[in-house]
Amino acid sequence: MRRKGVAVLAGALLITGAASSTKAAESEFHGQFRINYYSESQSEGADTAAARLRWRPTWDAKIDEDVKMHMQLNIGHIQGNQSNARYTPNPEDKTGDPAVAIRHALINFKVREVGGNVVAGLVPVSDKFGDTLFSSDWDFNPLALAYLGKIGDADIRLATAKLKEGDTTKYDDLDAHVLDVDVPVGAGSIGASGYRVVAAGVGKTDIIQNYVGVRASQDIGIAKVNGFILYNSGTNEATDKDNSGYAIKLEGIMPVGAAKVGVMFLTASGDKDGKDSFITPMSLIGHTGYWGYTGKLNVQGPTDTGIDAPVNIDGARYSDGSGGGLGMMTLQAKADFPITEKLSGYAAVGLFQHQDAPSGKEKNIGTDLYVQGKYNLGKNLNLEAGLDYAMLPKENDATGNNAKDNNVTLAFARLQLEY
Repeated sequence: MRRKGVAVLAGALLITGAASSTKAAESEFHGQFRINYYSESQSEGADTAAARLRWRPTWDAKIDEDVKMHMQLNIGHIQGNQSNARYTPNPEDKTGDPAVAIRHALINFKVREVGGNVVAGLVPVSDKFGDTLFSSDWDFNPLALAYLGKIGDADIRLATAKLKEGDTTKYDDLDAHVLDVDVPVGAGSIGASGYRVVAAGVGKTDIIQNYVGVRASQDIGIAKVNGFILYNSGTNEATDKDNSGYAIKLEGIMPVGAAKVGVMFLTASGDKDGKDSFITPMSLIGHTGYWGYTGKLNVQGPTDTGIDAPVNIDGARYSDGSGGGLGMMTLQAKADFPITEKLSGYAAVGLFQHQDAPSGKEKNIGTDLYVQGKYNLGKNLNLEAGLDYAMLPKENDATGNNAKDNNVTLAFARLQLEY
């Protein structure tokens, strides 16, 4: 349950006989508390199981009508508490990550002279193309300066962001620049965007990726439909290779009885040589996003733990980066449906394949089946549990021998309180 109070910061300071005081600040402490559990069984590989805790305390302060502050901490994923949860294990390098970190930290203030708001700090930033390029849900929270405003009926977002500041004596930063324009049309909107990401290497060997795209959404009565067309071009100065490609999405969501059904088609160009490849910013920084319907080759909230191995729309696998530049074509369907007053269900299926593949490799990425139930235990307290079954193809190992197809079964549960 959210708690809202008024904290009055008052003081009397005698300066030449005059008293001064600060204005009252209205604050709200809220957040998200979750415990995840999963068990993974593979027909060709090791079986695993784990439980993790994550807590995201959040504090919002309203200084006055023009100035606000927002902060969110990320505590976890905590898998144990032998050392007072100071570190969580990192299987890759065995060192561990800090258990407590700042996820968001920003100020938001009105600029009355020009209209709109300026946001500055560690700002959650998602793209306007369904989180297919970058996602604040997956911690795309750069040090950013953003303007949010209107020109006529058009909503404008203009931002510049630093994702990484490396060695200050070297040229190795990672920056992003964002421009979005959206205009209401009928029962929906149309929009356009331009993005630029520069991953600077030592010695000014940049990786530069540029994106321009248009999108539209509309409620046509029987369904809500949306889609986009994106063009990407880039260069890697270290390897002297250029790339250019496109991505297209079409999605429709409609009621069917008491259920809500969605169908999505998405494709992004790719080839084994990388020339005609669409590349996402998330693949440059090892991120992914909540853009799909399933739980192994995509990711859902309850599977956002050690079992997540989703692919980005450019074919890159989040877990190890393999498949990047090979593109992707996917067709997915989902259904949300009530079962009882407190229990609801969700089911999804997705077919995934690369647009191109190296010699000896399959284009097929896999087929993913997902089902879960969500039970309301109390106000803002829910238990989600379900199964995911992913049919993954054989892949060549380092010796060139074909491995067997790998069928992966996931059982998962998440207890989550939002307060």
